[in-house]
Amino acid sequence: MPSGAKETLLLETKNRSRSPKPSTLPLENMPEFIPLPFAGYDWQNPDIRPELVSAPPYDVLSPKQREALAARSPYNLVHVDLPKSYAQAGIILNQWHAKGVLKKATRPLFAVLASRYALRGRELVRWGFMGGLRLAPWRQAGVFPHEQTYPKAKTDRLELMRATKAQLSPIFGVFDYPGGELQALCDALDRHPPLVRFSSDDGVEHRLWPVPLDQEKLISKTVHGCNVYIADGHHRYETALNFAHEQSGGAGSPGPWDHVFACLCNIASPGLEILPYHRMVAGPALHPWSDILLRAEEWFSLRKVTAPKALDMENAPSASMLALPDGLRLLTLKEEDHAQSDPLFRNIGAYVLDTFFFRKAMGLTDADLAAGGHLVYTPFAEQAMDAVRQGTAQAALLLKPVDMDTLREVSESGRVMPRKSTFFHPKLPGGLLFHLF
Repeated sequence: MPSGAKETLLLETKNRSRSPKPSTLPLENMPEFIPLPFAGYDWQNPDIRPELVSAPPYDVLSPKQREALAARSPYNLVHVDLPKSYAQAGIILNQWHAKGVLKKATRPLFAVLASRYALRGRELVRWGFMGGLRLAPWRQAGVFPHEQTYPKAKTDRLELMRATKAQLSPIFGVFDYPGGELQALCDALDRHPPLVRFSSDDGVEHRLWPVPLDQEKLISKTVHGCNVYIADGHHRYETALNFAHEQSGGAGSPGPWDHVFACLCNIASPGLEILPYHRMVAGPALHPWSDILLRAEEWFSLRKVTAPKALDMENAPSASMLALPDGLRLLTLKEEDHAQSDPLFRNIGAYVLDTFFFRKAMGLTDADLAAGGHLVYTPFAEQAMDAVRQGTAQAALLLKPVDMDTLREVSESGRVMPRKSTFFHPKLPGGLLFHLF
């Protein structure tokens, strides 16, 4: 497991929904999930092994990590997903296709991805279904966002899609279906050798199977009856929608770009976990922490504690823990401020910190928070604490995870959480399949 995972486990609570809520949307406005004519690496080629060519999502990679992945293989995903230039990505992808490095499936298909990992001393398996999710403006086709996005990231992904004419990695969505038919399908596939099996750098074992033709209707029908909530990939969903509008000239002409490459996971099945996204205060300017703590007392009750487990024992869902070089402090929003805060968001730690700590106590502006230079994020508490101990961060703020019911309520309200409110674990590996137009 990644460094710091053990510490993070102390701060987690169970987040899986126990009472699926039926959608109130008419059936024609429900999600459409279809098989795609995927392309994939030629796994018979001895130079192509999944541990050498796969990569984590582009937005979690540092420049150093990107270069290390690129050095593993000339066919690693980052050569096209995080290219030196957009034009180069298109050229490389065409070369891979021409050389037979990538091969297209003989028919559109669904695929099932099983990701086995350890958490809280247990071994879990998360099952995901890979296919094409129909694109439409948010909420018009039963697809809901849950977080704010960055304009720059959307511009970057649009330029890449224009250059490659492809969707290079799946977005990640969740739906809530209480029946056991999909899990039975997964269990049946699990009795057969997978098409691909490997372990990623974070210690997660991934296995991939194509879905038999006679089981495809089950997947499409099941997803069509549920709302889909985007977990990771808001930028790529919006980018794919903009690209589809470009290709149709606004006329809605059908094309392969009408669906976005997605991996959908059933909330009701075991294996889906949401971790908190902790904040580290960075930046060259040293913040006056004694003054900040005095101002914070106007909105928060501050209590010195000796260990991170104090946050786990605190009942308030929006409680957080401030780690400074001189020790730990538990922050809970005062009752009067909690009552006056937005009722939809008051139990979300990222909202409480953004509203009352970063803006009011620290004096950061919307522009400061949107620019991304003041805060660094990690789902691993020990990593955040180490940054404070080593002096690479001035402070860290540890949060509790958002539960699935809260995520669903916010999504369906037509509003979104602050950026980096959730971390769905583990991240999807890229490079197992490609959606080429």
